[in-house]
Amino acid sequence: MITDITSIVPLLTSICFFIIFVVLLRTEKNRTNRALTYYILANIVWSFGSFMMHLNSPIFTPLFWNRFMVSALLLIPMLYYDFACKYALKQNKLVIFNTLAYFFLEILNISGLIVSQAEFNGNSFIYEPGRLILVAYGVDYAIMILSAITLLLSYRKEEDLFRKIGLKYVIIGSFILMTGTLANLSPILGAYPIDILSNLINSLLILYAIFRFKFIKTRRFARKLTTYILAIFLTVVITVLITYISIFIIIPFIENTFKLSTTNNNLFHMLLFIAIIVVVTTLIYEQVKKNLEKNLFKKHTSIEKSIKSSIERYLTCDNINSFAELFSSDLKFITGCDCLYLFLYDRLKNLYIDPDIKNSSFQVSTRSMLIEYFKSNNKPIFSSYIDIYPEFTGVTHEEQEFIENKKIGLIIPLFHKEEILCLAFLRVKEESFIEDPEILDYINELTLNISIILKNLMLLENLSQANKEISEIKEKRDLFFAKMLHDIRNYITVITEATKLTFSDGVKDSDKKNLPDLILRQSNELVLLLNNLMELSRIEFKGITLEKRIINIETLLEEVLEANLVRVNDKNIKLNLKIDDDSSSFYADPLRLKEVFDNLIINSINYLKNDGVIEISYYKSENKHYFSVKNNGPKIPENSLEQIFSPFASSNKKQHTIPGFGIGLSIVEEIVKLHGGEIIARNLDQGVEFLFYIPSN
Repeated sequence: MITDITSIVPLLTSICFFIIFVVLLRTEKNRTNRALTYYILANIVWSFGSFMMHLNSPIFTPLFWNRFMVSALLLIPMLYYDFACKYALKQNKLVIFNTLAYFFLEILNISGLIVSQAEFNGNSFIYEPGRLILVAYGVDYAIMILSAITLLLSYRKEEDLFRKIGLKYVIIGSFILMTGTLANLSPILGAYPIDILSNLINSLLILYAIFRFKFIKTRRFARKLTTYILAIFLTVVITVLITYISIFIIIPFIENTFKLSTTNNNLFHMLLFIAIIVVVTTLIYEQVKKNLEKNLFKKHTSIEKSIKSSIERYLTCDNINSFAELFSSDLKFITGCDCLYLFLYDRLKNLYIDPDIKNSSFQVSTRSMLIEYFKSNNKPIFSSYIDIYPEFTGVTHEEQEFIENKKIGLIIPLFHKEEILCLAFLRVKEESFIEDPEILDYINELTLNISIILKNLMLLENLSQANKEISEIKEKRDLFFAKMLHDIRNYITVITEATKLTFSDGVKDSDKKNLPDLILRQSNELVLLLNNLMELSRIEFKGITLEKRIINIETLLEEVLEANLVRVNDKNIKLNLKIDDDSSSFYADPLRLKEVFDNLIINSINYLKNDGVIEISYYKSENKHYFSVKNNGPKIPENSLEQIFSPFASSNKKQHTIPGFGIGLSIVEEIVKLHGGEIIARNLDQGVEFLFYIPSN
C-alpha cells in the first residue's frame, strides 16, 4: 500500500460531512432537512471514495475507487437541486429528468467514458479523463447553477435574519465547490484532490452556518457533539502517546536498567497496552470533556447552569421590583447587553410601564403594533426588523424614537400562556450575542421557566392594590354618605323651621315675607340632591340608556340657556353663549346632554360669587363636537383635578353647602362616555373650564 499524503484532505472532508450528517439525524424530520441529509450523505461517499483512492488501499484498485466516488459526485447536483427546491418550498419538476440523467451518466462512468484511467505509477497518481467527461460535467454544472439560482432567490425572500446569513454561507460553499471541481478536467491538476479540498471548504462553511447562524436548529446539540468528538480525539491522542511512551520507552528502559526479563514479551506488552488504554481513557476522558466545555464554551456552560437554578432564585422574590431586578440582571448576563429597559403590564392603566417610573417616561400601549406582533409570534425580534417588515408599519413615532435614541437591538416578550406580562428592550454591544443565535434559545428557556412566577407576583400585587382601592372607596363612600345625610338634614331643618315661622303668630308679617321663597329654594335644592342620588344609583347598578336623534347645536344650547336663566339670575350671574357654527348638528341624546349642561352650570353657580360669569361655547374639529363650560370662580386644587369626577371625591375638604356634593360631575362623565366622548377639567388663568367632546357618529 502506498500512502499518499493528499489522502488527508478527503479524510478530513469525510469527517466534517459525517459530523453534519449526525447532526441532521437529530433534527426535525421535515422535507428540507431530509433533502439536505441525502446531499450530505452523497458528499460523504464522494470524500470517502477519494480517500480510499489516494490511499492506494489494497482493497480494490484506485480506478475502482475513482468510479465509486464519481458515482456519488454525479449524484450530488441532483440532490442539491432537490434540497434547493425543498428550501424554496417549490415542487421539484426535474425529478424524472434528474433520475434519467443520473442513470445515463452512471453508465458513462462504468463504461470508462468519464474517467478512463486512475492509478499510481511509483509514488505518482495518474489520472486520465474519458472522452465524454465534458458531457458529464456539462449536465452536472447546469443543474448546480440552477440550484444556486433557486437558493439565491430564496435568500432574497428569507425573513429570518440568522437563516438568511446561514444560507449565504451555504451558497458560497456551493460556488467554491463548483470552482474546485473544474480541476478534474485537467489530467495534471486532477491527480490532486483539489476538488475535495474545495468540498472541504464547502463542508466547513455548512458547519459554520449550522453552528453559528442556526441554519439548522440544532445549535446546542451540535456544540455538544463537537465537544464529544474533540474529547474522544484528544483522549485517543493522549492515550496513544502515554501507551507509546510506556511500552516503547519506559518499560524497555526499566528492563535494561534492572536487567529484567519477561517471558512471552509479546503477550505482556499486549496486556499492558490494553490495561493502559482502559485506565488512561477512564481517567482522562471526563476531565478532557469538562476542560473543553469550560474553555471552548465557558459562556454557554455558565448560562445553562444559571438557567437550571432560575426557579429557585426567582422564588425568593417577594415583589415585582425584586423580580424585575433579577430578570434584568439575568438578561444582561445571557446577552451581554450593557443596558436594559423593562416594561411590566399595568392592568389599571392598561399600559406597559417601567417598574421604576422615574427611569422612563416612555410607555407601550396594549394596542401597539409590537404587542400585536408578539401575540401571533411568541419570540424576540430585532429592532432592525421594524424598518424592514410590513408588520411594523403601524409602530408609533414615540416607539421608533425610543428604540433609536436608546440604541435598542432586541425586544423580548415574557409570556404566560397567551398573555404578555412584560417587554424587555435591550441595548446590545457590537460584540454581543447577536452573533450567537443559541442565546435566543436560552432567553426562551429562561422566560418559560419564570413566567408563572411573575404572573403570581402580579396577581398578588393586583390583589393588594385591589384591597387598598376597596378600602379607600369604602372610606370615601362612608364620608360621602355622612355628608349627604348632613346636607339632607340641613335642608329639612331649614324647611321645617321656615314652615313653623310662617304659621307662627309671634312673627311679624314683614319677617314672614321671604320665608316662602326660602322654603321653595331649599325644597328645590333638596329635590335636586335626591334626584342626583337616584341617578347615581341607577348608573352604578343598572346603567343608563341613550335615546339618540339628530340634534341642532344652536337649538340645544339655547334651550339649556333658557332653562338655567332663573338659577343664574338669583345670584346675578351672567350666562353667555358662543357658537362657531350655528348650523351644525349631530347624533345624540338631547335630554341627557341637557342634564350634562345643567350639572356643569349648577356646579359653576355654586362656586361663583355674585356678579360671576359663565360661558358656554361650541366648535367642531376633525369630526368631533367640542363643548366648553367656563366660569371665573376659584380654581380647583391641582391634586383634585384627576379625581373631581368621582362621586366620592371633593375639591374642598371643608363642609359643602353644594347640592349633590359632586354627584353631578360623576353623572356628567358617565353620560359623555356613553356618547363615546371624553371630558376634562382644567384651571384657567382666571377660573375653571370643563371641556368635553362628542364624536360625530
